[in-house]
Order: sequence, then C-alpha cells, then structure tokens
Amino acid sequence: MKKYIITAYIITITALMSCSDTKTESMAWAGGQYTGEVVDGKPQGYGTWTNSQLTYKGEWKKGQRNGFGISTWKNGNVYRGEYKNDRICGQGILKYASGAVYKGEWKSDRKDGYGVLSDSTGIFTGIWEAGRIDYGTARYPKGVIYEGYFNTSRVADGVGCLTTPDGSVYDGHYQAGVRSGFGFAIEKTGPVKCGFWVKGKYQGEKILYSTDRVYGIDVSRFQHEHDKKRYAIHWGNLSITSLGTKSQKRIKGDNITCPVTFVYIKATEGKQLLNRYYAADIHAARRNGYVCGAYHFFTPADPIQQARFFCKSVKLRKGDLPPMLDIEPTEDQIVRMGGEKSMFQRILVWVRIVQRQYGVKPILYCGQLFLNRHYAKAPEELKKYDLWIARYGEYKPFYHLQYWQLAEDGVVKGIHGNVDINVFNGSHERFKEYVSQNGIK
Repeated sequence: MKKYIITAYIITITALMSCSDTKTESMAWAGGQYTGEVVDGKPQGYGTWTNSQLTYKGEWKKGQRNGFGISTWKNGNVYRGEYKNDRICGQGILKYASGAVYKGEWKSDRKDGYGVLSDSTGIFTGIWEAGRIDYGTARYPKGVIYEGYFNTSRVADGVGCLTTPDGSVYDGHYQAGVRSGFGFAIEKTGPVKCGFWVKGKYQGEKILYSTDRVYGIDVSRFQHEHDKKRYAIHWGNLSITSLGTKSQKRIKGDNITCPVTFVYIKATEGKQLLNRYYAADIHAARRNGYVCGAYHFFTPADPIQQARFFCKSVKLRKGDLPPMLDIEPTEDQIVRMGGEKSMFQRILVWVRIVQRQYGVKPILYCGQLFLNRHYAKAPEELKKYDLWIARYGEYKPFYHLQYWQLAEDGVVKGIHGNVDINVFNGSHERFKEYVSQNGIK
C-alpha cells in the first residue's frame, strides 16, 4: 500500500512541476516589450519591461510587477523600491531628474504614509496622503523651520509654527504661506504680539472668540456652595454659554456655546486646607473625558509644608495637566513674607519640590497687576516656568503664556453661579502636543 502512495505523490509533484516550468522569453506585454522569466505565458520571476515612457527591471508575479524593482523614466526620474499589483506600493526611493529625492511610503503610485522629500526649497518630513504632505516639518535653507499643515503646493496653510535661527517664533494660522488669522509672535526685538493678522500684517490684539478655540474652566468649593446652599456640578453636560460681561470681547456670531476641553480643580490651600470637593470633582471630570489638572493656592505659610501637603493630597495620573500654583498675595502678605525677594524664593521652594514629585514643571498663575508690579524682579529660574495670567480685558501679553483667564464671571451650563473661563494659547493641535510634552507622564 505504501508503494502506491509514494508513486502517486511523485506523479503529482512531477505534474505540477511540468505545469509551472519557468522559461526565459522576449514578448510583447501590456503595451510594451518584456524580456525575462515566464510561467504559463505571463511574466513571473525576474524580468525587464520597456514601453514608450520607462524601463522596469525587477520582480513579477502573474503578469504584474510585484516585489522589488527599479523603474527608469525617459525624463530621467528613477524609482527603486516595492511594487504591488503593478503599482508602486510600500517602501521606495524616487530620485527626480531635477535633483529632488523622496524616501518613504507609497500607495497606488503616489506618496502615501510617512516620508521625506528633499528638493531645492527644503526638506519636508511628515505624513503624506494621495501624493501630498498634509502635516509635517519643513526645514528651509538658513535654518528656518516650519511645523504644521501644508497646502497642495507644500506651502504653510492652516495651523503651524515657524521658527528662525535668531529665536523669532510665529505660532498661528497661515493662508497660502502668509500669516492670516489668529497667531502668537515672538520677535527678536519688540514686544510679544498676540492677535490677528491679515495678509501677513499684524492688526492688533483683538481676539475673536469662537467655538474653535481651546477653552477650559477652573473650579473650587465656591462652585458648590453659595448662600449656605450646596450645588452639584453636572460633569456630563458642561458647555460655556457666556464669556462674561465685565469686559469687552469680540465674539463670532450672536451667541456662543463652547465645549469645555480642560479643567483645573483647586486641591489645597496653605499647609492644611483641603478642598472637600476635590477628589469627587477630579474623578467625575476624568470620567467624562476632560483633560484635568490640580492647583494649590499659595499663602505666606512655610513653602515646604505647603508643597508637601499638596503632594500628599493630590494623586495625578498619566495625561493630566501640570500642577498649577495660584499666586495672589496682597501687598501686606508680601511684606509678611519678607518682601519680593523672599516671596519669590518661597515660590521657588514650592515649585522645586512639586516638580521633583511629579516629574513635570508646574504652571504659575497670577493676575496682570501682580505681573506688572513684581514679576520683573523674579529670579531667572522662576521666569522659565509657564504662566497663566488673569486679565479681564483685551489680551496684552508681554510674557510667554500657556493659558489666559479671560473672565471670572463666565456662565457654564451644568455649574451653578459664575465660573472662571480660560483659553489655551494655541490651537487644538497645539494643546494635544502640550499635554503630551508637558503633562504627567
């Protein structure tokens, strides 16, 4: 019995081999001339194919270019890389006759996926889609770097950030390569400019508030208790319905209803006062998808004890915002702390301890008046920390801000009474980057 099984097996293999014999032929194929390996009358294996536009040398499968190959066009362009189903697909390098080079991913004969294009205008690195770069980084001659969105001509269009070797930065909206819309500029000389640009010209610090800005709120015990009554925060149904009335604001449209993106919740004050609602609030806010942070209200008490109390009371997790220190001393409190120099040293003690605890740099919150009167005398170490400024009027920053508190009398659906309304200094894309880079790891 075994003898017949072995004989049948050998006959089957022989039959298959006879049907799949590989030959080398020259023949007309797909509008061109093919020379190479052939199986069942179709290119299979390695071969060369030429038509009026190009010459291809590489792998074939069932009559189509599949695998690694090299294509050389009559215009001088050369591609080396992967093919699939007769299309450029996978990893490959295209060298243009002009000297430009693209290295990266392809799909259906077009750049698609991660790739790098180098040409006479610069080096473009990022994500490509259907032949164009959508978002990425451009490194131009003389050290100019742009990161953001591009149009079909690889020109800045949409949200982006451009930096120059002298330290100048523009972070904002572009239209066809020109500053247009809201933006934030730091020049080598002169004050910070934050406001609107039209056709590349700065129009002033007149911010237009619309639903596409990144808004946040900060809450404490006062959003729960009023006139001896207690109120719950309905975290599943929050939306900003008013940006306050105590200062003028340019608002797009007759009414505004803005989503809440981030929330800072007061945790502690001084060396022993704990917000009784903190734990429940931050748990509910996280559960409902808000980006959360915790803050401490600074007092003249011992800064070491204050920092340790905050760290003991606050358990932050990955993806949370950096801790925030609320600095609102009266002039009498500054005197009690031993003057400006002593006050700033106390603040440094707090931020150093908290930074070691959580592994990220805390944010400093203060009012515009405090900044104007005292901040110039702060030590350089402290000036490296990001700022959050409360200024209820037109935005006139002379400092690099991460957040700006634009109203203390905002209205938020789901919260009883007035609420502090804050805006992040940047787009939604920048906010995601900020949380990723500066938030809790």
